[in-house]
Amino acid sequence: MDKKRVFLLVSGVIILFFLFYLIFQTRWSILFSPGELSNAHAEFDESGECRACHTRGSRLDNGKCLDCHDEIKDALQKEYGLHGRASSECSQCHSEHHGREYKLSYLDTETFDHATTGWALDGVHELLKCEACHSKDSYLLDMHECVLCHDDVHMGQLGPECHRCHDAKSFNTETYTHQTDKAPKGKHLQWSCDECHKMESGNYPLGKGVAVRYTGLDFTCNKCHEDVHDGEYGKDCAECHNQDTFKKE
Repeated sequence: MDKKRVFLLVSGVIILFFLFYLIFQTRWSILFSPGELSNAHAEFDESGECRACHTRGSRLDNGKCLDCHDEIKDALQKEYGLHGRASSECSQCHSEHHGREYKLSYLDTETFDHATTGWALDGVHELLKCEACHSKDSYLLDMHECVLCHDDVHMGQLGPECHRCHDAKSFNTETYTHQTDKAPKGKHLQWSCDECHKMESGNYPLGKGVAVRYTGLDFTCNKCHEDVHDGEYGKDCAECHNQDTFKKE
């Protein structure tokens, strides 16, 4: 065999070797992948970058999942919502390699127990359709306070824990016990709530607006009662009077 033929043969082998090497390096995942990824992860099929989700010798690395899905990582850390209470193995609910059209976040809305999210749907909430709170693209929802759906008609005066006074059946408050040393006593108990708590325009914890005033009330007697003594005995009427008869004993 002459030198020219040897040169061409060796050159051809080298070229073929590099071609196979490049193909193997860039598309090796095709040889070992159990199937196509879903549309959500299709980019990793195209790049052949299996290590984006897997580590060597492992089916799936949850840490790599959370590197991309920050909202799930946050829920796990706060132990909030369904993910904050569910198993930490992503693949138990989100299995891949079933083709482009496979839905990773499939949820049977007919049988799903919403209480597993930490937010049970009771009362009026039970009548709502999923679309009232969730979008069609994702069931993830960072809504764990009433005011995220409902306007705070109290303008922040009573805090975010609405369940202290309301329930999800009617939202109306049938009875209320004052939790303050300024609670009405004696004949004051005969009065209706709106005798003291009136609709006012002013500054509230949530800003300037109009609301029934529940905090910051003036509890001095002269606010409601005329001082028949013209200030002669000061403002502390309780030194001489009680709330049962208002008469001096």
